Amino acid sequence: MLSDWKKRRRLQREIDEIYESHKREFNAAKTEDDHHIIYQIFEQETAELTRELERMTTLRVRRKAARFGLRLPPFDDNESWYEIPYTGSMALTDWAIAKINREVSDLRFAYWKRWIELLVPILSLIIAIIALAKS
Repeated sequence: MLSDWKKRRRLQREIDEIYESHKREFNAAKTEDDHHIIYQIFEQETAELTRELERMTTLRVRRKAARFGLRLPPFDDNESWYEIPYTGSMALTDWAIAKINREVSDLRFAYWKRWIELLVPILSLIIAIIALAKS
C-alpha cells in the first residue's frame, strides 16, 4: 500500500516536471492551434506515465469494487471508460470512479447498519437485565 502511494507520487511528480518544462511554450502559444500542438507533444511525452498512474487508480477501484461484489461497467461504455492517448489503454473516468466509490460507501453503511440493528436489541436486553438485577 505504501509502495503504491510512493509510486503514484513519483509518477505525478514526473508528470509535473515535464509540464513545468513545457510551461514556457504553453504561455508563448499565440493561437489555439499552437497550444493544441504543444499539448499533443506534452501528452506524447507523458503517455506512459499517465497510463501507469491511471492503471494504478483503476486497479485500486477494481479491488475495492470486487471486495464488495460490485461489477465494473463494460468497456464499451464511453461514459465510464476512456482511452488514454498514445497508449491504447483504457481507464475509468472520474465519473465512474465517483459512482463506484459512492456505491461502496452505501454498501459499507448498509453493512454496519445491519450489525447495529442486530446488536442494539441484544445490548438493550442485557442492560435491562443488569438494571433489574441491581435493583
